[in-house]
Amino acid sequence: MALRLLALHGFGQNAEVFIQKRAKELIRKLKGTAVLHAIDAPHPLPYDANLRGWWLYGSDLWDGKAETIQALADTLLQRPSFRPEGLQESLSLVLTEWEKGYDGILGFSQGAILGAALCAELQRKGLPPPRCAVLISGFGKPVPEGVIFPSRPLPIPSLHIWGAEDDHIPAWASEALATRFEAAKTHAHGGQHFVPQKAADLNVVVDFLKSSLDPPAASPKPEKAAATKAGLPVSTRAPLPGLEELKNALSAYPPVKSCGQVHPPAAQPAETAAAVESTSYLPEELAPPGTGTYERLKALLGAASAEFSELGPHPPCRTSEDSVQVRLAGGWSDVTLHSGAKAMLLRTAAGTWLHTVLPADCKLSWKKVRALHGKGTRMATEEEVAAVTGCLPGAVPPLAAFPEKVMTVVDNTLPETINFNCGLRTRSMQMTRKMFESVQDLVFADIID
Repeated sequence: MALRLLALHGFGQNAEVFIQKRAKELIRKLKGTAVLHAIDAPHPLPYDANLRGWWLYGSDLWDGKAETIQALADTLLQRPSFRPEGLQESLSLVLTEWEKGYDGILGFSQGAILGAALCAELQRKGLPPPRCAVLISGFGKPVPEGVIFPSRPLPIPSLHIWGAEDDHIPAWASEALATRFEAAKTHAHGGQHFVPQKAADLNVVVDFLKSSLDPPAASPKPEKAAATKAGLPVSTRAPLPGLEELKNALSAYPPVKSCGQVHPPAAQPAETAAAVESTSYLPEELAPPGTGTYERLKALLGAASAEFSELGPHPPCRTSEDSVQVRLAGGWSDVTLHSGAKAMLLRTAAGTWLHTVLPADCKLSWKKVRALHGKGTRMATEEEVAAVTGCLPGAVPPLAAFPEKVMTVVDNTLPETINFNCGLRTRSMQMTRKMFESVQDLVFADIID
């Protein structure tokens, strides 16, 4: 008997579009092996109520227009997690649908990550897992808040497929999702962000599903709900605490010696280096990629006799919103989301590195950037950010004190006072824009929407 698969369509599609258009060739190829049953996601899209999403995005991430979906994807890829609107409603919907009796899951794009979340939720509840999962163009980074994977890979046979030329969800993001599954099978087709259409690629799916038709070998029983509660959540973020809670948290961190206005003597770089060497670091700051960029930045500012204020160590800031709360709790004024100097690393079509700086409440205009640096310009991966800048994502400073050469482009709207993480998520700096411009050669341009 053919497998019955629950099909979860992608963002901006619906069940009818997915079955009749996106997966048409796959369905033909699966005849006799599997039958797809697709359901509609519950959330209509702002620009077309006939098209659906398993979750939507806040106005801080997306303006609700079809033409900015690519920019949305590029923005999400620089984050470890994000807040999906309506995810729990969708998860409840597919859990109820799953009770109707399915053998496996087939998901595309947003539907693929929802399919993976369903697998994790079934295990958490101690329910029988799917016999198989086919996840096409899914992403394991960033992880939607509310999706909690167990600490160990899911013991579910899975096939993960992506397009080698996909500029919407790159291969590394799909590979990250595959790591959530035990002994996952992977396959890259030669196309972009779509369900593969060529026979050779479709045969990979057919062969995988045929293996699920055979009587399953004995496998570990799914963990019971009580046991899985001990699993560590992955890349989820608790709600931001209030200012009083942050002030209490700050008191647990030793004050940095150079906090306040600093005037290092330009003629004595050796003293500047010695001051950096004497800095007391937290264990988390010494973890890879380490403190190198922070130290190079301090030396750079010392050589330029730059005036700045420094705060830290403080609770780690992964987002611009976190940083505002922590800096206000630390006693700084002139701190708003707009005053945050957000740094983003891009890879240009020519293969060079572009270090962009813009106010934290603004969105990078991919249309403008790609008009200047080529259509293939993209967001750097987390691994590339660490290798090029020596920082974790979220810690990249607006001044290029990096181990690799980059070109720095600053948006014209940067305010008169700027705040930023300075190579570490646990330390912040504040300086005037005039001082910032005096430290390095910068290129100014209109790069925001």
